[in-house]
Amino acid sequence: MKNVLVVFGSMTPEHDLSCKSAGYIIELMDKEKFNPVPVGITKDGQWFYTEASPEDIRDANAWEKSPTNRKAVLDTNYGSGQLILFNDDNTVEYIHIDLIFARIAGNTGEDGKLQGLFEMSGIPYVGCGVMSSAVSMDKQISYLFADSIGLRRPQTHIVMRDDYMNDKKTSIDGILNTLIRDKGYPVFVKPASTGSSVGISKVNCLEELEPALDMALEFGEKVVLEEGITGSEVKVAVLGNDKPVFGALSEFRGEWRDYTRKYEADDDTYRRIPAEFSPEVDKMIKDGALGIYKAMECRGFSRIDFFLTDDNELVFNEINTMPGLKPESVYSVLFDKVGIGYTQMLTMLFETAL
Repeated sequence: MKNVLVVFGSMTPEHDLSCKSAGYIIELMDKEKFNPVPVGITKDGQWFYTEASPEDIRDANAWEKSPTNRKAVLDTNYGSGQLILFNDDNTVEYIHIDLIFARIAGNTGEDGKLQGLFEMSGIPYVGCGVMSSAVSMDKQISYLFADSIGLRRPQTHIVMRDDYMNDKKTSIDGILNTLIRDKGYPVFVKPASTGSSVGISKVNCLEELEPALDMALEFGEKVVLEEGITGSEVKVAVLGNDKPVFGALSEFRGEWRDYTRKYEADDDTYRRIPAEFSPEVDKMIKDGALGIYKAMECRGFSRIDFFLTDDNELVFNEINTMPGLKPESVYSVLFDKVGIGYTQMLTMLFETAL
């Protein structure tokens, strides 16, 4: 029986989504092989070991009220493999940890910071390492890897917060004279390092540009503006290390979905899971996914998103090294469609880390 430290929550706009995924992971992992050790991180960065139910953890707020909660820290003495719990009577307890799964997306969880902490502890962990997590999180940097393997990606324009705040007119003129001159509207305005469409806007005219930049810069110091690509969105689920396996492919076509449409509203986006592509297009998509996965030295798992134009040109969009992992999340469903159910998928993820 392996003790799996499941870390969730944290100081990220995706805090609640993290808790939802973690609740299912704790509930549905194979209890004959793995014992979950839940640790939640509050929105102000406090770590607590909790015996709250998976249902309360999925609530994202209820778990914080559990009377079982105790402050906790990971022992970073290399090889100790211990989680340290602090009791009210000033004593401490230790739980041995065999494996870590930090189900935290966005900044602090998907960008290499937690991965660095786990490397210092010497405890195996699920997912990509420090470098691949950091560069995958930054949309501008991930495009450099796409360029290095000849994978087409959208034309972009970068805006830095200091430059923009010092002279908004010059920054906007720079966008108008490059990206919009070359590609026209719409353009997408994205914080460089968020996921789940947090802070992203679709801009259809000049009047919408400044408000979109203002909002995106609330989530970081760098903004990436991208040309709009006409076509469908293809999602590829990858699991493994040196010889990864693929889930089914998915195809989405419809209006662009912001955070609310993605997670809080009824979504009328057309989708096919599994998608039906010709053998040639299927191979092109999987080759592109495997190429960027290996170029960025990913391991464990990732979801790789592309655009597929109406004339079957593949355009790299992003790599998500911490995709949602509820049973109904796209990543989970794509593996279910090839006969790998949720509990088996988790076991495979744990075994790749070990």
